[in-house]
Amino acid sequence: MKKWSSVLAASVMALSIGTASADDGKTIYFYNWTEYVPPGLLEQFTKETGIKVIYSTYESNESMYTKLKNL
Repeated sequence: MKKWSSVLAASVMALSIGTASADDGKTIYFYNWTEYVPPGLLEQFTKETGIKVIYSTYESNESMYTKLKNL
């Protein structure tokens, strides 16, 4: 679990660098491969940091590209 926490924390920091917005800064969007985050990890992260995580997944590079292209 500690390894996943470190991976998530590093990912969150990397993603949050370019996600500054006018809101309160307490929400991040995390887009990842299906089944890469163990159950309960995002809830634990929110509990420890107060930052809400909106988690979306993709199953292939094509579906990821399509979703990102349509943002």
